[in-house]
Amino acid sequence: MSSAPSGIDVAHEFRIAILSHGRDEFAMLHQTLGVAGHAIVAYASARSRRPGGCADEETRTRLSELLPVVPGDIDLLLPGNAMALTRALAGYAVDLLMSPSPGGCLRSC
Repeated sequence: MSSAPSGIDVAHEFRIAILSHGRDEFAMLHQTLGVAGHAIVAYASARSRRPGGCADEETRTRLSELLPVVPGDIDLLLPGNAMALTRALAGYAVDLLMSPSPGGCLRSC
């Protein structure tokens, strides 16, 4: 018997966006979720440590390491705040937003 909540089809392919800061985290989740049969539709990362702020040196370095390894069929979103992320993800018809970060989220969008 399935342990899935009533009304959830566990055989369903979920459309997933990954929210992270590091290329290794993106790669790990992309690989794991892809093998499980889910569609990764977007990556998202904070543009700044402060909502609405400009990218600092650490962020620019992190992004320079990430950009070369983002798959060609995946969009990388760099929203300025949580509301901008919410609006951007609406266009991707995301089922789940996943984050491997400590205190990160796994939630329905």
